[in-house]
Amino acid sequence: MRARAVLVWAVTLLLALLAPEGVDATGMSTYARWIRVDYYGALNVTASSNATEIRGKYRRLALQYHPDKLQHLPKSQKRKAEENFKIIAEGKEILGDPGKREEYDRVIGGLPSFARPRWGRRSVFDKEEIKFGVGTVLFSFFTVIAAFVSVAQYANQKSDKESIIRSEYYQNAFKQKRKALEKKRDKSMSTMEPAEW
Repeated sequence: MRARAVLVWAVTLLLALLAPEGVDATGMSTYARWIRVDYYGALNVTASSNATEIRGKYRRLALQYHPDKLQHLPKSQKRKAEENFKIIAEGKEILGDPGKREEYDRVIGGLPSFARPRWGRRSVFDKEEIKFGVGTVLFSFFTVIAAFVSVAQYANQKSDKESIIRSEYYQNAFKQKRKALEKKRDKSMSTMEPAEW
């Protein structure tokens, strides 16, 4: 069960990061955006909320974070409010459409609980937290796995060789070969003249 969850998570991550379709203006694929943002948390609704509740929450939050209403704020706070407004608008678009909402729930549901996006916290897939590219991470992962498998195989072969040497069958075969060599040597010694020894 756990291996299946990890496999689903890995496939979802690869699809999200490598999916060419649905690329937005920032160059990020739709799935990559979805695994980074918690739209339910952004709109402050639950997964069981209906379209009316989502629309109502969107209107309230859109009024609160609309850039035209926040002209008095400093630039940094204004920029953060604009980002929140964009996320809220995306959330309304995705959660308002039943097809997109179902697909979003499927993608998020395929992630393990630690990797699911939470509103107000950075996702484990944020570029600020991941300092390495996908290729580097995958290469490192497979290198570690290959090293582990190699060490495990070497240890297994070593223990197998030692157990074979200690086995009764191997000891009997070794004794028989030694006896056969001694007989051969004795036979060759008996045919030789004492002066040839």
